Amino acid sequence: MKLFFILLSSITVLTACKKEGCTDNLAENFDKEAEKENNTCTYEGTLTFWINANSSIDFNNNMIDELFVYVDGTKIGQMTSSSNQLTTPDCGSIGLTYYENLGLEKNKLVNYKITYEQYVGPGPKEEFTYTEGTLKIEGGQCTTFQIQ
Repeated sequence: MKLFFILLSSITVLTACKKEGCTDNLAENFDKEAEKENNTCTYEGTLTFWINANSSIDFNNNMIDELFVYVDGTKIGQMTSSSNQLTTPDCGSIGLTYYENLGLEKNKLVNYKITYEQYVGPGPKEEFTYTEGTLKIEGGQCTTFQIQ
């Protein structure tokens, strides 16, 4: 009986000594030495907006020189309609890239809006909405959105 308690105590001590930390390799603070998840994983997601060659031609034919990109109501930047790519780019290599700190959440839905400016008569250019919607940003991954 005494031997049973010694073995049980040894197993309990060995199990309790597992290093705690973030065990999700998609997290910013992934700890490769952690053996036990402690719910401290933090995430960053990436969203890249890009234009393909055919869309670039269409924009130019319609005299749209620049596109303005908004995420959750904040303008994150602008792109010239001639900056195009034949295939889906690597994240951040071309186009306009947005980074979102997701904190402890693995993903987040964000609202996007793409606008352009054109003259409608005398006076300054007016801004028009080209497209808008919702995108899901995934922690530790790159989401790409083709403007077409």
